[in-house]
Amino acid sequence: MMEKTVPPLSVLLAVALISVASLAGEILLMRLLSIIQWHHFAYIIISLALLGYGASGTLVSLARIRIRRHFARLFPAACLAFAASLAGGFLLAQKIAFNPLELLWDPHQWLRLIAVYVLLLWPFLFAASAVCLTLIRFESHIGRIYACDLIGAATGALGVIALLEYFFPLTVLGWIAAVACLAATLSWFGLGLKPRIVGVVTLIMAGLLPVGLAQGPFQLRLSPYKPLSQALSVTGARTLEERSGPLGLLTVVASPEVPFRHAPGLSLSATTVVPPQLAVFTDGDGMSVITRFEGDLEPLAFLGQMPSALPYRLLPHPSILVLGAGGGIDVLQALYHHAGRIDAVELDPNLLDLVQEEFADFAGHLYQHPKVHVHSAEARGFVTTGQKRFDLIQIGLLDAFNTASSGLHALNETYLYTVEGIAAYVRRLTPGGMLAITRWIRIPPREELKLFATAVAALKASGMDKPERHLAWIRSWNTITLLVKPAPFSDEEIETVRQFCQTNGFDPAYYPGIRSEEINRRHRLPQAYYHQAATAILRADRDFFDDYKFDIRPATDDRPYFFHTFKWSALEELWALRAHGGIALLDSAYLLLLGTLGQLILLSAVLIAAPLLPGSLRRGTLPRAKIMGYFFAIGIGFIFLEVAFIQKFILYLSHPLYAVAVVLTGMLFWAGLGSASLAPLQRLRPNLSVWWPVLGISASALFDLGCLPGLIETTASAADWLKIVISQMLLAPLAWCMGFPFPLGMARLVHSQSSPETNRSDWIAWAWAVNGCASVIGAVLASLLAIHLGLTALVGLGLIAYLAAGLLLSRH
Repeated sequence: MMEKTVPPLSVLLAVALISVASLAGEILLMRLLSIIQWHHFAYIIISLALLGYGASGTLVSLARIRIRRHFARLFPAACLAFAASLAGGFLLAQKIAFNPLELLWDPHQWLRLIAVYVLLLWPFLFAASAVCLTLIRFESHIGRIYACDLIGAATGALGVIALLEYFFPLTVLGWIAAVACLAATLSWFGLGLKPRIVGVVTLIMAGLLPVGLAQGPFQLRLSPYKPLSQALSVTGARTLEERSGPLGLLTVVASPEVPFRHAPGLSLSATTVVPPQLAVFTDGDGMSVITRFEGDLEPLAFLGQMPSALPYRLLPHPSILVLGAGGGIDVLQALYHHAGRIDAVELDPNLLDLVQEEFADFAGHLYQHPKVHVHSAEARGFVTTGQKRFDLIQIGLLDAFNTASSGLHALNETYLYTVEGIAAYVRRLTPGGMLAITRWIRIPPREELKLFATAVAALKASGMDKPERHLAWIRSWNTITLLVKPAPFSDEEIETVRQFCQTNGFDPAYYPGIRSEEINRRHRLPQAYYHQAATAILRADRDFFDDYKFDIRPATDDRPYFFHTFKWSALEELWALRAHGGIALLDSAYLLLLGTLGQLILLSAVLIAAPLLPGSLRRGTLPRAKIMGYFFAIGIGFIFLEVAFIQKFILYLSHPLYAVAVVLTGMLFWAGLGSASLAPLQRLRPNLSVWWPVLGISASALFDLGCLPGLIETTASAADWLKIVISQMLLAPLAWCMGFPFPLGMARLVHSQSSPETNRSDWIAWAWAVNGCASVIGAVLASLLAIHLGLTALVGLGLIAYLAAGLLLSRH
């Protein structure tokens, strides 16, 4: 039975299934840790998954003959171990009292983080080991096996997003574990193993796991430091509703005894009472509210005493576009000020459904109001694809204050606040219209200044030589509102701004002709930070940008990291302040990513070096350094291009979820087909050079980069299905070529070894380890490079890695 050299169809299908489960599990754990902790753990899960792949090659290489002789039983065992460790590992990991907010000053948190690492690493180690064992057992069919691995992973990426549309995350965890059990069942029967009852039991387990995790005693345990946990600790607070989807877990909370009073920046001289509100938390964070509305506008008077009300004093009965409508507070503000037509855009359809259906009576059927027209869409994409012009485009507070202040948004890429984005909003305004953006105040100022600098750059890019005439900036005690106009502010409008600030006790930070005695009078700061910064930014003072403690350079579509403000030059000073309330001054997510990169480099070095111990790998005709360099380079190149093009296609597809699903699934699927087509091509061209796919990757990547800006301009308003088809047409040649280098390198590696078969298998396992370790380092490094150099540069570095791989293999 085991003497066959051709892998049975059941084994190939099992490889595909375990790859489905592995990538689906990776994406799901990213979602789960976003819920119980914060979103930047996505980067950690990607790293852990890829580290598992690197460690599997080292493990198989070191175990040598002992485990390879038992492939038939080890493969299904690895699949079952994946299922058990995925579900069990997460349930145990969430019980660890880990708080990322304390990482920079509590050393015990690092030990707890390592414990989380260890628990979540095992499923990926088992899944990767199953694939690695298959590669070395059927080494003459590496292309077909690798194709099944990639196509399975593509299916997993798409499948988990579909499952999250209909099931809660813990139920999806059960479904993914069930898929791994199916892989074990298929391989058990396909390889003719006995007793057959084992296969029957694993099949029964596959059916029971989703039900057990959905209806059992298990539940998500959020960090006690997340806003939802804190809200529920208040006397009388209770959860009214939960909705789950790929974009987040929504939790609606009522607190009748200690009511929510969400009115960002409300004037301290306000005397009106905020009506009852329900809080809506996204992944336990990012609170928005649903405000009670009974059709009477008088109880909404508080909405006229917030900085975000300023544009309504300047525009009579405007037509309005609200980006990020959430629970509807900005829509209510527009209604209170007698707006004409209100278009409200919200990304998460579940949130819209809560306001429109479940709590429609409480919200006064707000989203069914005759003036309100609701759109479920991504904000930037809606602006780009539409043609209608508006008198006012309003962007409210789309992130939680405590998350922003803790630096946890540092790695959160967003195309909402880029030079190109603001320029697009301005183009959609009527000649007398305006863009209004409200942000939280942070002391010392960071994102607020970056927003101002980005707006100035956008105005200049739009052909306005004197941007100082097109801007007004006012602040309250905790929010700041920026107005951007395509036309200069008139003297009458400036006087209205001045009176609005005086009436409500707000401070003007900037408007054309502002007088020094008006600055920093009411909510006094040690210095007039905002006015000083506005003046320096408007005069394009390079020294100000260079000397400021934070990075406030304008965000662009190529570097869409608006929340990243960390500067290395300020690290020593900020670190010294960490024990004196200065922890919020540090971008903790960025530093965590950097620390993770250092740990992964050390671990990867150990995993790569371990099989090279004396006597472990006998030399062949292909030097070790070239083997390591080649597989390391193609691992780096693949992950760099994958990360860069996912980000690039977000703009085109106008939806981050679509971009991940379309690009990740497409790249893996087409790369899988490329790997599968290697054998037929080699029959036609036995000496197929690695330069053909390398040059194909380079040409396709450069072509895609050149085409994307034009596509965004010409087909932005096309139907979603057409844009998905166009995206696949662009990605297919690139990804198809990316499927060749790995099996080509493996084939060359096998043929270059003159030692016995077992030694060739050792080299295959080691090459798999090198490739996996390169991917784990590359995933973190790609994020850091994109932040500092941009996405286009990341593509260029990926192509350089592939060219280096071509040189290494072709010179042998």
